[in-house]
Amino acid sequence: MAHKIRFWLLLSFDIPAAISTFVLLGHLLLKPAFRKELHNHVILALLLIAFTAQLIDIPFYIVTMQLNHVGLSIPFFSDLWTLINVGLLDMTAVLMAWLAIERYIYVFHQQLFNSRRRRILFHFIPLFFVIFYESIFYIVVIFFPSCEKIYDYTQPWCGYPCYYNDTIVSTFDTIGNCISVQLF
Repeated sequence: MAHKIRFWLLLSFDIPAAISTFVLLGHLLLKPAFRKELHNHVILALLLIAFTAQLIDIPFYIVTMQLNHVGLSIPFFSDLWTLINVGLLDMTAVLMAWLAIERYIYVFHQQLFNSRRRRILFHFIPLFFVIFYESIFYIVVIFFPSCEKIYDYTQPWCGYPCYYNDTIVSTFDTIGNCISVQLF
């Protein structure tokens, strides 16, 4: 009974959320005035990440709950799902932290965005760096780990990434990618 309730709750919230995200993305992307505004770029990145999770992560989880096992029981699928689930979630946290910092700069130090060179230095490079760094880090630790992967297709999300058991990598991930972001 709990699976049915969870299924309907997730489905009833995911569909309107995906539709809302799609409408917001369309609104921001199709109107040049909104698309050109610097303060909308990080929001666009966050919406794209959220849309990806709404279309991939949540439906996969719903199917897994219904079947009581992972629908596609192959390692590549599990790694891809872990990348979306873990990597995108952490990327969202880092982007939210950068959004807060950038808003502060935008409000109190507007002159840092006055020239093209400064916009590139203080807006585009950090945004690109966050997305690039987070993507590369999680692709490496999930697809090419220094540990033995163990897949449990009876668990949601095929289990957890094996790098969680590597003290050095998991500590770096926790401190460097998670806790440091929360300090902002």
